Amino acid sequence: MASQSRSSDEIVNPSIGLLAVLVSLYFVITPIEDYLAGRLDNVLRVLSVIIAFGSLIEYARNKNSNFSIKPAETIIPIGLIVVANLSYFWAINPEFAAERNIAYTTLPLLFLVMTMRKYNEREIMVLDFSVIFSLLIIFYLLQSNRLSNTQIIQRWSISERNDPNALAANMTLPAVIALSWIYKDNLIQIWIGIIGMLAAFVVILLTGSRGGTVSFFIAAMVGIGYKFIKGRQIKITRLIPLLILAGFIGAALISVLPERILSLDQYTRDISQYESRTDIWSNLVNHVIPRLQIWGVGSGCAPILLIDFYGRMRGAHNTYLNILVEYGVFGLPLLLGLLWRVLKPAIKQVNFPALIALSALVMTSFFLDAYAKKYFWNILIYCYIRVYSYKE
Repeated sequence: MASQSRSSDEIVNPSIGLLAVLVSLYFVITPIEDYLAGRLDNVLRVLSVIIAFGSLIEYARNKNSNFSIKPAETIIPIGLIVVANLSYFWAINPEFAAERNIAYTTLPLLFLVMTMRKYNEREIMVLDFSVIFSLLIIFYLLQSNRLSNTQIIQRWSISERNDPNALAANMTLPAVIALSWIYKDNLIQIWIGIIGMLAAFVVILLTGSRGGTVSFFIAAMVGIGYKFIKGRQIKITRLIPLLILAGFIGAALISVLPERILSLDQYTRDISQYESRTDIWSNLVNHVIPRLQIWGVGSGCAPILLIDFYGRMRGAHNTYLNILVEYGVFGLPLLLGLLWRVLKPAIKQVNFPALIALSALVMTSFFLDAYAKKYFWNILIYCYIRVYSYKE
């Protein structure tokens, strides 16, 4: 009875648990694995299995004291997994569906495993440090390479196989955590936050990602503005890094990104061809979606439908349209429901890191096919932990 009366933000065990350590290690490795184009994929698979077993071990050891399984947040990911695997039977290309369902199954499962317990403040601090540490490793990898040349501008990426937009999306979480540290009372955290935020944002700028740049900027302004609206004072001295951040935005608009920010087109290496995201979205909305069955075309099959327009497979470059095309009326409500179940308490609590990270994720998902990406689920996992473990 005593355990049932505890509030949602009270943590039973103040120590750092095994699952929190394993999840922190996962947060370090996943962006690096993405940047290295899958060269650490086997390591990540083994770690995921260890996390699952570690969760079971900790559950048995603590006798359910730290675990809090919420029905809606359990049913929705399971529903997404079920819809993904059932879509194999009506997919227009079962081979594509089977391949994509590996990610569409394992990532929601990891979300369930990593969010089934409460995390105390010390454990969340370990998560924060792990994300900041991954940023340092990324800088080490970037310093030796890595400019991906295009006809219009140079875009920073790890290798030719790595998408600069994915690099920018992976910078969202470290940038948000660093930004949140600026408003801590610990002087060391404040300076790490300032340096980390600027470092992460420099990388975002150098990727040339319009969506990443604009989404993070708007999300940061939303989070800070919402704090003011709710009456949480922010010291004037803490606004200095934000002015620097705005300065970088201004510099980007007049130098690094003018051709990309001020244009709707994503230029390819051949300057004679370009692909407009708005053109892709228009073709999907006006010509593809009206002809779809209500259950969609199956996992991973959305790019096949764009062959008629572009002569080759093209991604939707929009997570919401992509899920709607693949799963029809079944998948999109589940995805939006999951986002809302995490965003709603973040708004209610004025949870600064979660509010900014989720706002950036929602906006970035308008420009990228993010659902099968680890950065999408990492942000959801981190924000879920922040809003359902303790209140700031």
